Amino acid sequence: MAVGFHLAAALLASAHALLNKRDTRAATLWIAFVWLMPALGPLLYLVLGVNRIRRRALILGVHQTRQSSNSRRPGNSPSMKAQST
Repeated sequence: MAVGFHLAAALLASAHALLNKRDTRAATLWIAFVWLMPALGPLLYLVLGVNRIRRRALILGVHQTRQSSNSRRPGNSPSMKAQST
């Protein structure tokens, strides 16, 4: 039963790390940690590896990408470019 729990927890944590971590090195290290540390690895990933601040910002609609924030700078609007030409 403990082996089944570890297998399920490790699979879920590995899939989450693989799909949600932007940095390949971070995802690889978390996956290795999850599989090499039975029961402790998935638990630590749940506590330390999941970025709750970014997820909360996405839910609240506060999160902006760099591209959209650059387009809102003064002088970058299409109307300003049309006036200058």
